[in-house]
Amino acid sequence: MLQEAIELNEEELVESLYVDLDQLEKKLSDLELKRMLSLEFDQNACFLSINSGAGGT
Repeated sequence: MLQEAIELNEEELVESLYVDLDQLEKKLSDLELKRMLSLEFDQNACFLSINSGAGGT
């Protein structure tokens, strides 16, 4: 549909499709994060330790 709109020079439709695509990408990103954080042990706490070393971390 997007390719057809581009070929027909339908600027308004192309812009609308890009907006829809951006919204879908955001929803997909949110769903992927929820899926990654919904496993059995994901509700447990964790500790993160950062130690500096060569390179100035």
